[in-house]
Amino acid sequence: MCGVGKKMKEHLNRMGMYTCGQLGRYPVDLLVRRFGLIGRYLHNMGLGIDESPVMPADYEVRSSRWVTVIPCEEIHTIIQKLKRTF
Repeated sequence: MCGVGKKMKEHLNRMGMYTCGQLGRYPVDLLVRRFGLIGRYLHNMGLGIDESPVMPADYEVRSSRWVTVIPCEEIHTIIQKLKRTF
């Protein structure tokens, strides 16, 4: 699942969650308390809710000399920060 890396998987497994369905059924307030904004994102993903735009996994941001590859896990965090800014 996008946003769940090795460490997050370990945290969720220790909490008894091994499937997306279990994540969606887990109380959202507890996930938010434990993981912050990413907790709400994970809960929504567990429910099959994702309002983010469709983008390739290796989305590239180009400038005149540099190419930055943004991992899928970071895209949601960036979008959330932008929403809070504007």
